[in-house]
This record gives sequence, structure tokens and C-alpha cells, in this order.
Amino acid sequence: MSLYQWFERTAARVPEAVALEVGGESVTYHRLRELADGLAGRIHAEVGRRPRAVGLLAARSLPAYAGYLAALRAGAVVVPLNPAFPPARTARLCRDARVDAL
Repeated sequence: MSLYQWFERTAARVPEAVALEVGGESVTYHRLRELADGLAGRIHAEVGRRPRAVGLLAARSLPAYAGYLAALRAGAVVVPLNPAFPPARTARLCRDARVDAL
């Protein structure tokens, strides 16, 4: 079972349970699933096919966790990228990892 399938199964079983607490905000499995599914759809629309790799340029935040799940939902490998890195380094990492969407 994949990580996203595990998450999806938990979201179906206990949709109103708290899935994530970040930045002083509590998010239910239902809401996190909605966010991830919406982002996964945007990734597919942007790339036009199943992406191989998605770069995740975010710090610990709700968008970062939703983005991670979205990339998995889209069937891609997640390439975590540090927002504090110089842009040239991030570009090189994206090129080397063959990132399809950022």
C-alpha cells in the first residue's frame, strides 16, 4: 500500500478527525484530502500527463503537507526543495531530478 493510499483509507474511515496541526491550525482528514486532490488535479492539468517528479518548494506548512500528498496522489516522486537554498542550486536540483512541476 502506498503512503497516499494509506492516507486516503484513513480519510475515508475518520474524515472529521484531525489529520494535521501546523501553524496553530488543525486540519481534518477530509479538508486535507480536498486540498491534496485539488492540487493533484492542478499538477495533472499543468503537466498534461502523469508527472514523473514534482518539486516541493515549501517549509513546514499546510501547503507543504498538502503539496506532498498531492504529488503522491498524482503518481509522482516528491523532490523536497529548501526555500532557503540559492535559486541556482534549486534549479540544478530540479534539472537533475527531472522535475515536471514545481
